[in-house]
Amino acid sequence: MDESNGWLIGDQWVFHTQDGGSRWSPVTDAQFPDSALKTVHFFDADHGLIFDASDTQWFYATNDGGKTWSYYDPFHFTNNYKQSAFSRVGTGVYLGQNGTQTLAGAASGPDLRGIAQASGLESIRLILVRKDRLLRNADIKDDMKLMVRVKGRSDWQTITLPSAAALETTRGLEISWRPSDQYFRVEPGQIISQKIELKDPDGLTTVVPFSDLEYQPFVQRYRSQLFWALLTSVILLGSAGSICAAYLLRPRILFRVVAKQDEICEALKSAHLEIVAQAVRALFVPLLINKLCLRESAQRSWAAAYLAGDETIEDLPRSLRSEMLKTDLFLDVWVRKRLGSVRKYLSSQLEAIGCLNYIPLPITIRSGGSKSDIPSPSVEALRDVCNENKLGIAIVAGGGRGKTTLAGKLGRWLMEERAEQRLRPARPVLCVLILGETSNVIASVRSALQSGYPDEDKEAYDDSLIIAAFRTQRLALIADGLSEISRSSVNCIQEAIKTIPISLFIYSARKQFLDLSPQQIEIAPEEIGRDWVPRFIGEYVLTNGLEKIISANDQLLLAETVIALVDKRRGHKTVPTLFLRILIQTFEKADELQRRDWRNDAPLSLGETAQRFIREVRPSSDQISIDPEALAQAATMLARLSLATDFVVRPFTVASARSALPENGKSEMTLQALEDCTVIQREITAAGGRYRFYLDPIAEYLAAASWVLELGDDLSAWLAHMAAIEKSRQDGRVVYGYLDALADCVRDPKFGAQVPDAISSWSAKNDYTEIQFVRLEPAVR
Repeated sequence: MDESNGWLIGDQWVFHTQDGGSRWSPVTDAQFPDSALKTVHFFDADHGLIFDASDTQWFYATNDGGKTWSYYDPFHFTNNYKQSAFSRVGTGVYLGQNGTQTLAGAASGPDLRGIAQASGLESIRLILVRKDRLLRNADIKDDMKLMVRVKGRSDWQTITLPSAAALETTRGLEISWRPSDQYFRVEPGQIISQKIELKDPDGLTTVVPFSDLEYQPFVQRYRSQLFWALLTSVILLGSAGSICAAYLLRPRILFRVVAKQDEICEALKSAHLEIVAQAVRALFVPLLINKLCLRESAQRSWAAAYLAGDETIEDLPRSLRSEMLKTDLFLDVWVRKRLGSVRKYLSSQLEAIGCLNYIPLPITIRSGGSKSDIPSPSVEALRDVCNENKLGIAIVAGGGRGKTTLAGKLGRWLMEERAEQRLRPARPVLCVLILGETSNVIASVRSALQSGYPDEDKEAYDDSLIIAAFRTQRLALIADGLSEISRSSVNCIQEAIKTIPISLFIYSARKQFLDLSPQQIEIAPEEIGRDWVPRFIGEYVLTNGLEKIISANDQLLLAETVIALVDKRRGHKTVPTLFLRILIQTFEKADELQRRDWRNDAPLSLGETAQRFIREVRPSSDQISIDPEALAQAATMLARLSLATDFVVRPFTVASARSALPENGKSEMTLQALEDCTVIQREITAAGGRYRFYLDPIAEYLAAASWVLELGDDLSAWLAHMAAIEKSRQDGRVVYGYLDALADCVRDPKFGAQVPDAISSWSAKNDYTEIQFVRLEPAVR
């Protein structure tokens, strides 16, 4: 190589010197066992070749100065290697017994990697010579056979050439052949080997000068690619122009393109436009169309079509939908489309439970450390305290104070169409009322929305959409009666409020279930005092259109009756709104003879008020198998007892109350009825097992009337119990709290009843306890 560096080979070893030959070092990693190394060629310090003249007749090449070697099979044409010579890397001459052949790309193959297609090679020429003279056409007998093969294939392909194909030149016979004409595929990067078979091959030399490779002109060689490239460019430019035109003229068409992109791409592939299909999927949709779809003008176009029923959420791809959920316009149009129907459905729910018509009554509002009284609630009066910064509204009060009615009214105020009539003018809010038990808030909300606005769009109430509406205060949850549903349902609602999160919720209960934060308010509806009774009765009659049924004189009579009752009672100078509603409803349904009796015996009519209501609540119960008149007698007796004007809280003993329950074998039924009662509040004092209670008279009546229904035919036991209670009251020994006394009786092993833990825990304690039951009828509020 130079004055210092050189290489030497033995049969199986390669040696290297770096000091002009004074000392030679073997290249230990280049052992070639069973080899016959004949020659070595190095072009620089890294690149070199050696030839193995054994049976393999392979060249070995190195690119790292002899550290590693890889073999190369030049597809030799003759055996008996004699000599080889190289002028540069990859170009040289191989000399065998039958002549020489030019080696090109011995280390890496001929450089065909720049060819755009397999048939791009125009022609290959071969020079046929003899040792002693030039070959002529006359030397060729019959047709020649050209043998060609490509690296990677073990077989030779025969190409027959006529003798006229040989051209006499000063170098010898020159044969040219066209691979494309012979259907011979030359893939880019492949190595070509060739040989000629003649009848008399002796002395024939085959030379393959790769420098003579001829290629087609650029346009001719790439004409098919250029055609498809030009066609693709035209289609892509046309598509881009169409997209821009659609965006300017009818933007919602772009949403259809996104939805149908898979079908469009398949159609393009079927038309052999794979490049266009790939461009649509990888370029146009994500980088252009999706961006245009998220612009305000496109979304307004889609929103108008969605309101008109021409578009559905189901047709939107999830990737685009997830982005649209972040925009105000999408959620606002979703709310607007179903606002009226959901408001009507909420009204129907409230009407079914007798809580539709709201009468403004005094309320107390607590928020943070402040407290304010609102004598007559209205949208204007509540707008400031229920603004967008308030996330939760808790309506907390005792039974019969119109909590559900107020919660429903707040929900309807939030869903008003006109901003000036809306509780939050900025935007309407869909309000969903959940009545009773729930194990999945999202599922319950979806069911309510579907009931209010049935939608065939499968994705209209998708979880992600409902959650987005909750988070942005476009959907509010109204949970009614948390005190009267199971603890598991309460926990489910509390968890949903925290984890979704629900940014606007309203709930009613008899106690505070959620810790109030500065962003939440508590509303406490007050019971009606004597001054409010006439106004309530008048408003109720007017709101429900009862002016022709209940005259002004009758309204005055009802008001005076209730006021007289309130004035005669000690301490508790108010009356629940529920009682007044029942009173008015009973009078409304009475005939003229009954109304005359009412006027003559108002206290009796007050007792019948609750009795008539309970009969209307459960008119078709299969458990009512007793005589209706007997039921009326028992219910009226209880109502009179509960509504007596001298009704006060007095202590009692378990022993005195136990005698009120005879051994009738109905303990389990009685216990079941007890579990169906409304919430009962107990105030316990440490007085040697003595209790004192306060129960709403109406709530206690409804509980007792439920027992009557549960006891079925065994009415005598109930009448006996009522008689004992009445006698106890007259004797001044026990008045009130008999529900708890009865529970203690049932718990006694003497009656053989298995008492649930909720009842077993009823005992004297030094703290405040509230016991929870499940109501028989959701209509009782």
